[in-house]
Amino acid sequence: MKNIQTNFQSFRNIVKGDFVYADKTESVYQLAAKGGAYFLSRPRRFGKSLLLNTFDALFREPASPEDAPHNLFENLWIGQKATPAYDFTDCRPVINLSLALPCQSPQVLNDQLARKIRRVAASYGVERDISSPAGMLEDLIVDLKEKYQKKVILLIDEYDDPIRSNFVDNDLARANLMVLKDFYSALKPREEDLHLVFLTGITRYALLWGSGVLNHLVDLTLSEEYANICGFIYEEFENCFADRFPQALETLKGKGTLEKNATISDLRKVIFDQYDGYSWDGKTRVLNPYSILNFFKSYKLFNYWADLEPSASFIEPILAKNPLAIVAENLKNLPARKINMLETVGSLTPIPALFQTGYLTVDKATDVRGGYLYSLKIPNEEVR
Repeated sequence: MKNIQTNFQSFRNIVKGDFVYADKTESVYQLAAKGGAYFLSRPRRFGKSLLLNTFDALFREPASPEDAPHNLFENLWIGQKATPAYDFTDCRPVINLSLALPCQSPQVLNDQLARKIRRVAASYGVERDISSPAGMLEDLIVDLKEKYQKKVILLIDEYDDPIRSNFVDNDLARANLMVLKDFYSALKPREEDLHLVFLTGITRYALLWGSGVLNHLVDLTLSEEYANICGFIYEEFENCFADRFPQALETLKGKGTLEKNATISDLRKVIFDQYDGYSWDGKTRVLNPYSILNFFKSYKLFNYWADLEPSASFIEPILAKNPLAIVAENLKNLPARKINMLETVGSLTPIPALFQTGYLTVDKATDVRGGYLYSLKIPNEEVR
């Protein structure tokens, strides 16, 4: 029986510590092999940071033989089934940044960005002069490409956190947005020096995409091909937790949550009703990974994700302005721009806000001329 840990975002720690891991390396293989520039939106605590850390472990030159990619990935899909076989010796310089930063002023944000770039540069033995964070990032990409004669990997987690974490102060959020616009302007000019660019976050902002700063990124959010890239699909749920079903069943019987004659099928139904139902293409359904891991760690049917999700305070004032926005009729046959639209600071409306933060999910996607129409729903009882 594998261990369960709900706080790890390190792929290395999970694999080496024999922790439960939903194998996403088929998707990682596809993206790593072809390269490109991508954006993925998922709610908080859905595994975005772990996904980026998996790319990091795949590409980064190992600090020790036991951290070598072929050792870390040997028992996963990419190490056993990939065709053609993945070249684990193709290590590259990696710039891995999390923008979940202290940002109580634009100057603090600038300083934090510069500090992160200097730290990455120092780890590769590259000195960076003090200049704008955008200039430092662009120079670092060029320097690493020249030093290692390989294209660079750039991973940015929580790319929008300095904006979203200050939603109650629109002036500060806008000021931080301008800092980020300048910072991200370093990416497009260096496309030829970058093998893979991957940004994660929650909301797309018009000033970043509409102005052309990030419009070269391929948005995977509603992609059918990558609909299962975060969260547990049913097969992964069975593979990862089947050995815990008997204890979970007896525990819930003992608590009176299930009847004394309940079966494993009854257990699955209770779990699925509580934590299942998320989808970004209307076909592939995934269970909330944070709640599932916590449930099998404690065998208690709590609202783990909903009770700890900070977006509630972000959503409440938006929903209060238009509480009838999410009646059933308003959630049917919506074009992608209505649920995954570009936003300006202070203008986020209820339906895209609820969808992007995980309180609504895709129920059905209908293929029509010119794209898809999406019908949304509340994913499960935890969220309801």
